[in-house]
Amino acid sequence: MWKASRAVAIAAWTLLAGCGGGLSTGLQPIPASQAFRSPHTCGGWRVVPSANGSTISNDLYGVARSSGSTLWAVGSYERETYAPFLTLTERWNGKSWSVVPSPNEGLGDKGLHGVAGISDSDVWAVGVRNPTPSSQTKRLIEHWNGSAWKVVRSPSAGQLSDNGLGGLAIVSPTDIWATGSLSSDGGNTSQTLVERWNGVQWNVVSSPNAPGAIYNGLGGIVSVNAGDLWAVGESESPPTYAMRTLIERWNGTQRSIVASPNVGAGGNALAGIAYGPGSDLWAVGSYVDTTSFLNRTLTERWNGSTWVTVMSPNPGGNVDQSSAVTSNVAGFWAVGAQANSQGAGTLVEFHC
Repeated sequence: MWKASRAVAIAAWTLLAGCGGGLSTGLQPIPASQAFRSPHTCGGWRVVPSANGSTISNDLYGVARSSGSTLWAVGSYERETYAPFLTLTERWNGKSWSVVPSPNEGLGDKGLHGVAGISDSDVWAVGVRNPTPSSQTKRLIEHWNGSAWKVVRSPSAGQLSDNGLGGLAIVSPTDIWATGSLSSDGGNTSQTLVERWNGVQWNVVSSPNAPGAIYNGLGGIVSVNAGDLWAVGESESPPTYAMRTLIERWNGTQRSIVASPNVGAGGNALAGIAYGPGSDLWAVGSYVDTTSFLNRTLTERWNGSTWVTVMSPNPGGNVDQSSAVTSNVAGFWAVGAQANSQGAGTLVEFHC
């Protein structure tokens, strides 16, 4: 399944290689002794139990809050081995995560990668879909009206191109931003894709690409205010072709690339970004450990002048990835996926 951000794709490939036939046995809970525990009540990232759509394969790619206590997380899951991916939506009610049914039209893969809420009865989610198993990927937009998720029809960024959306930020009900990538050659090269909703229609707006990169993609976006938006993703450039983190900033007038760190020489990608308590900006994703060749969570924090990496837990064993981050009154929430020899499941981490 094509992903709007390749941070998800790296982990998916590693997950399948690292777990092998273990996926068919179904997911087993990871023992509490293996989960990260902060030495204090607050001040560190820790794992929070989350729900799964099936016992086969589950991933969370986006998370956002719609009120002080309500959170939404979105992604995809497989109902049966080798079956098409289906959309996955989960809701946090202040105490626990539970799966909420969401629509799945067509015979091909579907997945939601970004979510943003105006209120508990007005939540938007974006992602990708394949109308048929062999068709090109197109963007997917769904809306929660307080009682059910429904597909919202919208024109694609290019009828002859693969395109999808991975991030979503709401400045106001008439000013919504979505990020992703666009490829016209089957994914061999790609460009960043940014679209903006003006209350009536979506319009493509210009966005920069890493100099010399053949692949560019944006996975997450956040609004600090109407004149300060940040987007994160990844790029690939010759001669190494190793994925590198990509961060872009909109200052109300122009968009520019902001330098961001990478861990090691392996692939690094950012998939989510959030602004919250303490005026903090956090970005999350994953990187490949070149010693173990395993995926690890990647967490970065803006200190007001530069981005720096921050240690985050890896409870899965074989694969751990963070795909999105958001905040509420309690702190920051990151969602993604984890895998060990027994299977693959959702991953939720919390920092206060």
